Amino acid sequence: MATDLTIPSFDWTAQYYPELLEALIQFKRTYVPEHTDESAYDGFMQLLSAFACVGHINNSMIDLVANESTLPTSKLVEQVRNMLRLIDYEMASATPAQADIVYELSKVLLVVTEVVPLLAQAATKREIGVETIWYEALAALTVDPTDEFSSVFAEESGAFVDYTMEANAPTINWTPWSTPAEKDAIYFGHSHIMWDKLGLWLATPMEGTKATGTIQFVAKASLVDGEKFVLDDGTNSAVTFWFNQTGGYTPSGGYDATNIEVDISGDTTAGDVAITAKAAINGVTTGLLITGGAIVAADLSLENDGFGTAGNQAITETVVNAGFTFSGMSSGTDGVVGIWEYYDGDFVKADPDAVTDETGYLRLRLDTYLGAANRAGTKIRVQFNSTGAYEDAFSAWSGSYNYVDTSSYLGQTVPSTTPADYTVGSDWEEFTGLTDGTEHLSQNGDVEFDLPQTISENWVAGIVNLVTAYWMRFRVITAAGVTVDPVFQYGRLDQGKQYVYRQVTQGKTQSDNPLGSSDGLADQEFETTQDNYIDGSGEPYVDAELWTVVANFLQSKSTDKHCRVKLGKDDRATLVFGDGINGKIPPAGVGNVRFDYRHDADDDGNAGYNTIVVDKSGLSYVNSLWNPRPAAGWKQAEGATPASLELAKVDGPASLRVKTVALNADDVVNMTKAYEDADGASPFVRAKGIEEGFGVKTLKLVVVAAGGDPASPAQLDALDEFFNGDAYAHPPVRKRFISNQEVTSVNYTQELIDITATVYGVGVVASEIENRLQQIIQPEAVKADGITWEWEFGATVTRSRIIHEIFEVSEEITNVVLAVPASDVVLQIDELPKAGTLLITVVG
Repeated sequence: MATDLTIPSFDWTAQYYPELLEALIQFKRTYVPEHTDESAYDGFMQLLSAFACVGHINNSMIDLVANESTLPTSKLVEQVRNMLRLIDYEMASATPAQADIVYELSKVLLVVTEVVPLLAQAATKREIGVETIWYEALAALTVDPTDEFSSVFAEESGAFVDYTMEANAPTINWTPWSTPAEKDAIYFGHSHIMWDKLGLWLATPMEGTKATGTIQFVAKASLVDGEKFVLDDGTNSAVTFWFNQTGGYTPSGGYDATNIEVDISGDTTAGDVAITAKAAINGVTTGLLITGGAIVAADLSLENDGFGTAGNQAITETVVNAGFTFSGMSSGTDGVVGIWEYYDGDFVKADPDAVTDETGYLRLRLDTYLGAANRAGTKIRVQFNSTGAYEDAFSAWSGSYNYVDTSSYLGQTVPSTTPADYTVGSDWEEFTGLTDGTEHLSQNGDVEFDLPQTISENWVAGIVNLVTAYWMRFRVITAAGVTVDPVFQYGRLDQGKQYVYRQVTQGKTQSDNPLGSSDGLADQEFETTQDNYIDGSGEPYVDAELWTVVANFLQSKSTDKHCRVKLGKDDRATLVFGDGINGKIPPAGVGNVRFDYRHDADDDGNAGYNTIVVDKSGLSYVNSLWNPRPAAGWKQAEGATPASLELAKVDGPASLRVKTVALNADDVVNMTKAYEDADGASPFVRAKGIEEGFGVKTLKLVVVAAGGDPASPAQLDALDEFFNGDAYAHPPVRKRFISNQEVTSVNYTQELIDITATVYGVGVVASEIENRLQQIIQPEAVKADGITWEWEFGATVTRSRIIHEIFEVSEEITNVVLAVPASDVVLQIDELPKAGTLLITVVG
């Protein structure tokens, strides 16, 4: 009996169907040459085809097993998810975007009213080919009555007086200041609403000093026909008064409303002429706000009917006789001059225009930030960017520009005088589009303005005199020559439209009730009904009692009412309960397991401004809604794309180095990217830790919010608290950075790269070049591997790279002449590039 098996010669390298079939046919030709019919319908050929197909399937499965057995080569999301679970890393579901929503009220509310209920929904408009994005308010908003102010304060010399009752009652007059002065203010606030028109009634309007003057007249005989004097009240057109000495004089243009006859033909003495002139002046009742008064020895006193510097217009005359003299008009003052401001709470606004070393302190010009008008008394925060050292000081007026002086060098030994090294700003901003119907409190009127809720403006609730509200104020800039102090009678904030603000979060809330019925056994699992679960949003209930979601059962005791959430295909969640040893087993019951959770954040929710405009809840007290700023914070689920799956393979093992406490800058960066706020949003996509960036034992954490936009002050504060903790909070927030260091979070600095280029090529489209440059030159751009950032903090944007990217747009491009930038752009350590103004000229 034969003991050896001879294997015929065969091409064993063939792996897949085409190669296997070809190898089998060659095998047949060698060992069965008598078979010559190789048509597809021949039974033998069909059998070979079946063998090749089976081999193909087997080899493909072997490849799949081989690839999916190791993390670097795995391509299946669920396989990667399961392998990462072995190191206690759970792939994150999509992070929802958040947006600020402004709701316009449909009526004035006379009682406490819930305007925005819990889970009120808003959405983007439905468009062909574009998914509708849904958002929910995760906190209700109940509003106090909106027919009166919540608080009204007067501030004089830094001291506050409460006039809330008086301001809301038309029968009680009140005087905000005993002696108005620079920086004094009146604050009007409401605890919940914003408004765009303020009505004010004054029992006694404010008055400044009226301009005055005199004219010394001469006798009739000293005057001739056609001599004149001119009065200008500063408001109307100037009026010319013509002397008619003979009784027959008429100027070439005749007499009219601005050319008045002074007929002195019947006069004799200078006193007579003064009386006639006074009658002529006072006879102009509508076009001249100047009144003639007392006459003493032919000297006529004049007074502007209104106060103010506008009345300081010099008298002119053409009388030859030297005895005819005048003075004024002069000495008019505006009294109280102020500006209307709203609170936005953000001190970081602009660079100063110039910085000078004044020996021991710095002087910073504020032309760009405060403008060309006098804005003395503005509280300015001056910050030295590289260390974060700052000082608050009040601005002053030089007579031609606004400036602010510090009291020190902000910690510098040799101070920088480069404006870009500093940031200036105030937490109060002037209203735009404002019309002051009160003319600086000199008359009853409405103060109307554009609602400061735009991309660049954000009216927020702030604290004044220990009261939190939406505040607007009238702040005194100057108070010269006040003759009558303003006395207020009444104020109303319901003269225009009223608005409320709420933050909304992408997604929908689902209650699977019941999710299932417990059978009282260990390790029960219940799958939810919706895909795209949002991490951290779940609230499990057993027999109507809330249980706690934990990451794992390692620390769970047998009595702990714990469960965990496990994600599966399409991020559908499964609720997993304990085994009675680690984690309590839910008691047996019918339909006694319920799960409330949020879902549906898989689409990009970073909607543009004014795109979330649909009220999906039909709110009773809302006319309309919109998002004044772009939504931000959305991140796709790990594994949603091949690139994000590759990134998860990197982030998973990296997570072993850092869990809940950061030991160094790299740990802080990793924890920042994984950080979730109280609403489950993960707003930060990039970060850079700079050791001792703000001094010894500090870490300057430069962050990039999703979408490349700056993070809000609230998001930065929350991140600081996340790392630094707050022992005095209730409950206390534990510290997540080593105890002797402190994290300070700041937004990255956006370096705009302006590009001007001439591109040569037939059929080249300028817009395609601009689109590519905008996609490449931005903070979130990644390389072809989908993992590596295109630009590192502090990198260099070279001219050659810009030219290369332009050439990549089309093979038809033959030449690129790059005019701007003229040289490579070197970024600072906290800077990332973004395409600025693009001027692309195509020459065919």
